[in-house]
Amino acid sequence: MKKIFITFLILLPLVAKAQEEDIEIPFELDSVKTEDTSYDQTLKNSTPESIKEAEKKSIQKAVTPTAPQKTELTGLGNLSAFNDVAVITRRFLPKTNRFEFHPNVGMILNDAFFTNFDFGARLAYYFSEKYGLELIGQFISTTNKTVTTELAQRDVTTESLATAQSYYGLDFKWIPIYGKMGWLNKSIVPFDFYFSIGGGLTKTNQGTQPVSLHLGGGQMFALNKWLAIRWDISWYGYQTTSSVDGSSGTYTNLHATLGASIFFPGAEYR
Repeated sequence: MKKIFITFLILLPLVAKAQEEDIEIPFELDSVKTEDTSYDQTLKNSTPESIKEAEKKSIQKAVTPTAPQKTELTGLGNLSAFNDVAVITRRFLPKTNRFEFHPNVGMILNDAFFTNFDFGARLAYYFSEKYGLELIGQFISTTNKTVTTELAQRDVTTESLATAQSYYGLDFKWIPIYGKMGWLNKSIVPFDFYFSIGGGLTKTNQGTQPVSLHLGGGQMFALNKWLAIRWDISWYGYQTTSSVDGSSGTYTNLHATLGASIFFPGAEYR
């Protein structure tokens, strides 16, 4: 017992000096060494439900968003309306400085006495995506309808009635509408709507060629940047004189045509 007491008295000054000078003690003192067992004790006293609840709270705390920072908005007043943000994509089929060749077939829809089939072609040049000029040439074949044949059998002639045989003219075109549409939920087809106004000469079965007014409209479905499918509705109005009895009258023809459009030269932009 005395030996232990004497040893303690000898080591006590050394331990105090080591703590003051912060030097490493070359041996361990079991009486000084301590261990933090609070976490182990917490796990020992916890249930699986309480552990899961603590983990859930920890995850919620980690993903909780921080408060948004304030953004300076004073400079927005200097932006130009509709110039700094583009919300409409360009036309799929380019037209500026390009030609369009459009062969087509169709028929006259409003002739009560004759069946008229239309075979024609159009050649357009576009100054921009919206405006262009178009040459029109059409040849029209004419046959009698059943009602005309029956009237002839009853000595009611229709020879004095004028019907168109051909047309040649020039139109101004305006293309203000374009967009895209879905096809059977499989593909997207770009399209353009156009309107036109112009004039030309209509050759009739009376041997006359009266000046004619032309109004038109149609739609074009682009397959790629040089080929499209196009349909047209055209209204022609003219005044002519009958070669049979000399009577004059005003005639209107409503044409529906369908064909392909080929654009050239190749598009070097977009």
